[in-house]
Amino acid sequence: FPSQKMAVAALAKAIELIQGPSGEKYTKVEIALVEALRIRFSSWPPSKYASHLETAYRNAMIEVHTQFPGDPEVAFARVDATMVLKPWKLWDLKTGTATPEAEEIRPIIEASLLKWPQHPGLCHLYVHLMEMSPEPQAALPTCDFLRSMNTDAGHLIHMATHIDVLVGDYRSGVDSNLKALQ
Repeated sequence: FPSQKMAVAALAKAIELIQGPSGEKYTKVEIALVEALRIRFSSWPPSKYASHLETAYRNAMIEVHTQFPGDPEVAFARVDATMVLKPWKLWDLKTGTATPEAEEIRPIIEASLLKWPQHPGLCHLYVHLMEMSPEPQAALPTCDFLRSMNTDAGHLIHMATHIDVLVGDYRSGVDSNLKALQ
């Protein structure tokens, strides 16, 4: 849990800042995001009995997204909050049927990608959404962007390979993984 522990520490600092004497300098969207994350991490260390917090966080992010639909970070957090409810289980692999969670977020993430096609987080989540779907090729334009990024975040460059392998483009998969390693 080291990364979650760091997230909890960062969240505690964010709460301190927005509630402190200089709290008024933060935007409404920043405050709303911190308040939603406060729900997500209100049980530390994580408890197997606190799974309801993920649903509560998702519900909070629906509200934040409704308030701030024009913010790409809010769109990212809204989609992520739903995806974590069914990690790597958004589609029935035998039938190709989307779960209710996948049906809920697909239009949101696709509309968001039309507005912000070069948002690395949205692109990352779209690959994860589509990699187990019956139409992974829908994520190829997103993969092209991830592959072209000039970043030291190798994981983002690697993400394209999730789709490359599924559509049989093994050469691009190898090339992207080599670039990601560099």
